[in-house]
Amino acid sequence: MRGLKNLLAVNLFICAVGAVVLLYADEPELSPDPPGKYDVCWVGNTFPGNGGNNGEGYWVQQGADEIEVGPNGLVAAGCGWDEAGRCVGLYKDNAVNRVLLKQEDVHETAWGWNTGSNAIALFGSNIYIGNTGKWLVRFEGDVNDLDSWNWKAEVELSDEPIGASANARYVVFAYPTKVEILDASNLKVVASWNLTNGEAIRDVLIDDSDNLILIVDKAIRFLSFKNGKFTERPSGAFPDLSTPVSVALDWQDRKTLIVCDNGPDRQVKFYDASKTTAPRLIKTFGDKGGLFSKTKVDGKTLPEGVNHPKRFYALRGAGTDQAGNLYVALGFNEGPSGSFTLRAFDSKGELLWEHTNIAFVDTFGFDPDSDGSRIYTRTSYLELDPDFAGADLNWRNVATTIDDNYSEEEDQRTSRGCTAFFKTLQGHKLFYTIGQYATGIRFFSFDEETGSRIARPVGKIISEEESWAWFLDDHGDLWRGDCHENRSIRRYKFVGWKKFDDPKYAGLYAPQFDLDNPYEEPWPEDFDDVRRLIYDAQNDAMYLCGYLKTDEVDSWGVCGKTLRKYERWSTKERKIAWTIATPVNPEGESGKPLTPEGMAFAGDYLFFGMVKPDGPEQRVYVLDAKTGQNLGAFKANGEEVNTASWHDMPYSISVLKRKNGTYLVMTEEDWRGKNIIYRWTPPKP
Repeated sequence: MRGLKNLLAVNLFICAVGAVVLLYADEPELSPDPPGKYDVCWVGNTFPGNGGNNGEGYWVQQGADEIEVGPNGLVAAGCGWDEAGRCVGLYKDNAVNRVLLKQEDVHETAWGWNTGSNAIALFGSNIYIGNTGKWLVRFEGDVNDLDSWNWKAEVELSDEPIGASANARYVVFAYPTKVEILDASNLKVVASWNLTNGEAIRDVLIDDSDNLILIVDKAIRFLSFKNGKFTERPSGAFPDLSTPVSVALDWQDRKTLIVCDNGPDRQVKFYDASKTTAPRLIKTFGDKGGLFSKTKVDGKTLPEGVNHPKRFYALRGAGTDQAGNLYVALGFNEGPSGSFTLRAFDSKGELLWEHTNIAFVDTFGFDPDSDGSRIYTRTSYLELDPDFAGADLNWRNVATTIDDNYSEEEDQRTSRGCTAFFKTLQGHKLFYTIGQYATGIRFFSFDEETGSRIARPVGKIISEEESWAWFLDDHGDLWRGDCHENRSIRRYKFVGWKKFDDPKYAGLYAPQFDLDNPYEEPWPEDFDDVRRLIYDAQNDAMYLCGYLKTDEVDSWGVCGKTLRKYERWSTKERKIAWTIATPVNPEGESGKPLTPEGMAFAGDYLFFGMVKPDGPEQRVYVLDAKTGQNLGAFKANGEEVNTASWHDMPYSISVLKRKNGTYLVMTEEDWRGKNIIYRWTPPKP
């Protein structure tokens, strides 16, 4: 994907108004602001991404395999990939580190300056990172200073580890079928232990007496390590434990084992494991059932999916500090195409703070019925103050829309980026997504009888060939603009809803399309490829974007070089209103001009999101839909909401015209995990 590369500064310039051929200047000019006034804010991340350029800044990382908690409340979270390199994030006292952990000016072994990892350990003034390139990288710092950590040593490992732990004497790395113990003083391997019966290790922990606690498949097992030898200790079943995913020791009572149970209970469980043959459940934390619990607020039971501090889902890890504060990590995937939420609770169980990231290669979508106050993401439902003043935290994460009982095959939202869309058709809510490679549309629906916020998969329309042009109009009709086998545009009529009888989908509605009898017509004769289409049902206007037969294709997935508007599309009086060249990045891939990635329409305007940024600013062009005139481009303030990101999603823009005439333009920003919102008030006619 384009966004996996380090960001390069590029310049953007204006295309000639109304021209079919783009004119290049010797010195590309930067686009002016469009007429009127616009403001900027962000959604999807607790922090805006400000605070510095590459290697510095504030944002919550794009996933975490697990967390490690120190006695003073320092939390370290590791992931294999964060787009801007925060592969090990440090969190303490409601803050995040500004200066990233970096092993610089050495051979590259993993993303994020060699810190990309699913195996980290925290002990004293040391952070041990077993990176995805099979190297151990050690950092040293002040546990009370988030920005003090510096690289000190590296050692090559035998494989890519999946878990880690450390005490004063040893560093332990777990691999799928093996455990290795390293001497903490010199990082040399002193012993190893192997599984032999096809089981798999999920997590590892070493206690203060050098005993090892392992999660093997869905069981917890114990090993003693003395005099360089391992002895497996007999262990009994842990009561009320279904699916353990992480283990940690309580810093207040080192005999208490903290286990995240990601089974039906979705709770953090505390066990007295001093007698390994008879572990005893001491207490649980979290509302039993997670997002499906019977949690009550003000005497009313919360609907399924509505967020609450103690409603957990997709547990990744948990740990305590010496003050008794508890830290709980949630996330559908270890990163980056998942999510990450870190909650801190005091010793009485009250929420102290929460940090979250729900965006990677994702574009969020507005609920058109909400006048801009409701937003749907791949995993969440958000509420926005559309009258926001300044780039502050103007949104809140109201609900989580994924049922984590579903497998990735059943619901790919757990691990794959996409653009989210929302419509109300014939009185029923429809949530649907288009992925990064736009192979089709996946449909989701809600149980309207119970008010559940869980969006469950109810159907999909997928193409087996390259296919970039999909659109669902306001009547519910589905358009596909790039049917290459017949070089045609197809329209599938929306015929209504079908209520499922399957108890799994009780109360849910599936959209029904007449897939057997599509309306089909050839592309316009001079088009060689249609990459995007937008049908304005209210005005019977069609916008086609792609390549004429005289255009050279510039890249995969982009909009293409030519945009054309047709009026009276569905009548015999169809006519071309205008044809223009799309805006470009003058220095795109391999130094050649690159056309836009995202295209959207609302009210009287079209919007184009560019693939590449100009320095710290990503540009979104505004075009007059009547004339095709390029009016200028939005540019976010890099200090407030750093936007130096490539657009990787073919549908990287969502637009809504509000009742008061202002426009909300929301764009993908995957570098530091959020979406940008431009609120634009155009001049009155």
